[in-house]
Amino acid sequence: MIIEVLRPWAIILIGLLLVVLGAALPVLMCTKLVGSTFLLNALSYSASVVGVLFGVIGSCLKFGRSRMWEPQFRQRLGDTAHK
Repeated sequence: MIIEVLRPWAIILIGLLLVVLGAALPVLMCTKLVGSTFLLNALSYSASVVGVLFGVIGSCLKFGRSRMWEPQFRQRLGDTAHK
């Protein structure tokens, strides 16, 4: 899957770009620079939702991995092999 191949910061960046696209398209539709169609509205909504999901997944991958092996988390997990 693409999430396993990309680095967490790349996933977060893709999510940010999708959220910006999802916010920019309605602004362009409101200013009448782009015609408002059902397909464009669905694309805008989908880009926003997928962008937020990518951001959450990317941040979980980034910060979940780095904090997993800190001493306070090892104690909570009951891991005594790394002491």
